[in-house]
Amino acid sequence: MASAAYPPASATETLPSPAKYYMAMSDDLGFLLARLNIQAVQTMQEMLHPLGLSARAYVVLRLAASDEPPFQRELAELLQLDPSQVVTLVHKLEAKGLVSRTQTAADRRTNRIVATEAGRALAKPAKAVIDMTLQRIFAPVPEDDLETMRRMFLNLLTAGTTVPATDPRTKGDPVA
Repeated sequence: MASAAYPPASATETLPSPAKYYMAMSDDLGFLLARLNIQAVQTMQEMLHPLGLSARAYVVLRLAASDEPPFQRELAELLQLDPSQVVTLVHKLEAKGLVSRTQTAADRRTNRIVATEAGRALAKPAKAVIDMTLQRIFAPVPEDDLETMRRMFLNLLTAGTTVPATDPRTKGDPVA
């Protein structure tokens, strides 16, 4: 008995791998977002490397150079990192002279991360590199669609909902 070809011949067979698998997962928005995030972060890492920055360091530097520099604990929450990882990240930026920790008057244990002059000067070309990188990544997407995506992502991120870090079915064990 002749076996049927698996998978059956279809339009996806002409797509280069992994594109055909993306099509197979096209109904899984979480998977697609995760893949895009991985690709974007990898590309940003490569583009920021000549400036001596990682993608995470870029976020810290950009926020530290803003009108309202973040508290160190806010960075841990934003980047979803353990506070000790943020300490290491901030320490590396401090060692390069790009940020400083400023204690607040109300609580000396609370540090605001502020960009130095050198940090503010580097934040500008780093932002330009990120903008260029994202233009390259999103080149196939019409500008109107990009603006819609931007609004949707901001709405989702600012809606006040959180995604649990653990799977409730596993009684608190981390999601595998």
